[in-house]
Amino acid sequence: MEYSLTIKDITSCKATLKDQENNLIYLPIEKLPKNSTIGQTIKLQINFDASNQKSITAKEILNELLGGKKIDA
Repeated sequence: MEYSLTIKDITSCKATLKDQENNLIYLPIEKLPKNSTIGQTIKLQINFDASNQKSITAKEILNELLGGKKIDA
């Protein structure tokens, strides 16, 4: 998912970003692209950790295949 944000303010330690509904997000300054300026629009990409979901699914499948024996790891 991509999220468009406008840089509203930049301090020495954080940036204040604003979305289209005027919600504010605070981001550590080191996470901003270099040479970012106030008024610039950036896109924030939000992803879920798919690797964790896959390992849970694999564990569930193994537990089902083994019947009563449960695998915890």
